Amino acid sequence: MITNSTIGKSNTIIYTATKQTAITTMILCNTGATPDTISLYIVKSGGVPSNVNTILSNLQLIANDTFVCDTERIILDAGDTVRAVSTTGNTQMTVSVMELAS
Repeated sequence: MITNSTIGKSNTIIYTATKQTAITTMILCNTGATPDTISLYIVKSGGVPSNVNTILSNLQLIANDTFVCDTERIILDAGDTVRAVSTTGNTQMTVSVMELAS
């Protein structure tokens, strides 16, 4: 299953797990004409983005650039979220997930 979202200029929920899920790939694409800076978080259910759950901090994407995270698999429990924030709001994010047997 995949989800596609635009990363907003404020805390944006990109994906919420409804049951135990493995994130297989995350793709960030700056579709704008100007550079963008992204921070990405994996947040436990009930939590908020902070330094302790940051997985990418101030990632800079030049105009029309793409960044792919596909090496590590991340296991989420129900209610856990992938969140992001952008300085321009021009970056699109695709998350590929696989729901695990419960």
